[in-house]
Amino acid sequence: TALDREPTLGEIAEKAGADPCETAILLSACLPTVSLTLEESGETDIPVPPTDEGLTQRLDLRRAIEQLDERDRTILTLRYEQGLTQTKVASALGMTQVQVSRREKQILLKLRGLMN
Repeated sequence: TALDREPTLGEIAEKAGADPCETAILLSACLPTVSLTLEESGETDIPVPPTDEGLTQRLDLRRAIEQLDERDRTILTLRYEQGLTQTKVASALGMTQVQVSRREKQILLKLRGLMN
């Protein structure tokens, strides 16, 4: 009978009298393969980002953070490395949550400027 839609994996497995996991493996074996070898153009079939791109960004960020004053670095450390809320950061630094929020926005804007 026609379903007027693609059958689910469970429906295919049931019709074949097979386990759904086994059916999934068999269906994936029917998919076309993807080549990771170099083409004549020198490019791979799947674009791969340069491995040093992430490293360069992290180094740029580290340099930018080093240019911040100690209090701003502390705010970033507490917020992003230790995962504290703005309220907890405020309590630790003797500030209000609103002050931390405003300062954090200023810090992030400054970092963006330093990294460009």
